[in-house]
Amino acid sequence: MVEMWGVLQDRTAQRKEDLQAANDLHRFTASVRELISWATEVQTEMIMEDQVRDVSSVELLRTRHNQIKAEMDAREDTFSSVVEAGEMMIDSEHYATEEVRCLITTVSGYL
Repeated sequence: MVEMWGVLQDRTAQRKEDLQAANDLHRFTASVRELISWATEVQTEMIMEDQVRDVSSVELLRTRHNQIKAEMDAREDTFSSVVEAGEMMIDSEHYATEEVRCLITTVSGYL
């Protein structure tokens, strides 16, 4: 009976580790999706050709570009922390190492 209890505790501990790894992967992929979505929106906005007709429209465009630049600067740390989290998952031999590697490559392309 004591031996069976030990086996059950070992299985429970392993299951807890597996669930934590799945949770880590879910959080990581959600962060990557959010960053890629944001970066794609910014890229789309930046390549749009705005019609500049007067001084006020130039000022509005400049203000918007400054806002985007500030947002990019603010998100730089987020990009770095997501990449770092992925690298930690790889270092810990996460079961989805190849997927994490691909996502790190994708996110790094937006830096």
